[in-house]
Amino acid sequence: MRRLSAYLFTQGIQNHVDRVDQQFEIWVKDEDQLAQAKSCLEEFLANPDDAKYRTAVHQADSLARQQEKKRQKIQKRVVKINPTRPGKRRQPLTLFLIGISVVVFFATDFGKPTAWDKPVFRALSFSSVTGAPLKQELLQNDGNLHPIGVRLASIKRGELWRLITPIFIHFSVMHILFNCIMLYQLGGRVENRYGTLWMATLVICSAILSNLAQCIVPESMGGSVGLITVNNFLVHAMGGLSGVVFAMFGFIWMKSLFDRSSGFYLPSSTVIIIMGFFFFCMVPGSEAIIGNVANWAHAVGLAVGMVTGYWSTLVGRH
Repeated sequence: MRRLSAYLFTQGIQNHVDRVDQQFEIWVKDEDQLAQAKSCLEEFLANPDDAKYRTAVHQADSLARQQEKKRQKIQKRVVKINPTRPGKRRQPLTLFLIGISVVVFFATDFGKPTAWDKPVFRALSFSSVTGAPLKQELLQNDGNLHPIGVRLASIKRGELWRLITPIFIHFSVMHILFNCIMLYQLGGRVENRYGTLWMATLVICSAILSNLAQCIVPESMGGSVGLITVNNFLVHAMGGLSGVVFAMFGFIWMKSLFDRSSGFYLPSSTVIIIMGFFFFCMVPGSEAIIGNVANWAHAVGLAVGMVTGYWSTLVGRH
């Protein structure tokens, strides 16, 4: 019986043997293979000592080990959801970013120009230069605020945190509401699925590259230029989480298209709305409706998210 069961197994017929008193029963698991199994039984009864039945036991054992290795390999790629708390979302970084943005929003008088001289705004702005350093920069550039050297005045002095901190500055209630809601919806999904460390990496990369792009692109092409405040500080009236938000959108978008195991899904209507808003902000005259928009920060953030999502999918496949 063991030989016959093993032989059936080598023929791709899944089965198991039950012993009932002094007899044996062979159960074929797939009903569609019953006829084939009966044919194999007839051959076996005609010549049970055939060599193919004796070697079938060894072959079946080897095949079973291969299938077990394959099963274990597949099991390693299975993502388990906590069955006791299936609705729990782990997103401490997402909530932290939203909380800091809200605190900064109140500390900077809702982003009003009167707050651009405040210590909080100056500490987070892409640039914050005054006194002798500012005079030196202006003297070297004939009082022009447009050269890249002036825009990067604070960065050149080692204040590298300013490459990231403008994401916490917002300039209106609608500005911060839109960014925080979208970050919670998109960033929360990324952090909950891939963890806080991966989320932090994507936030830092998208923040640095989007802020840097927005501040070094010429003003004639939509870039941001510093301004001199009433108290003679050089600051940048630029900020917001939108570059990071577009990075999260781009990441999820690519994952939903190319990595079905990610669990992400974006309806085509959602993609159309977000990309429609993205291009609408570039239309001349749109600033009269929605205000000035950091289009370069949006574009670079979106590119960072899309590249990261697609690249990580390729790496995962290998």
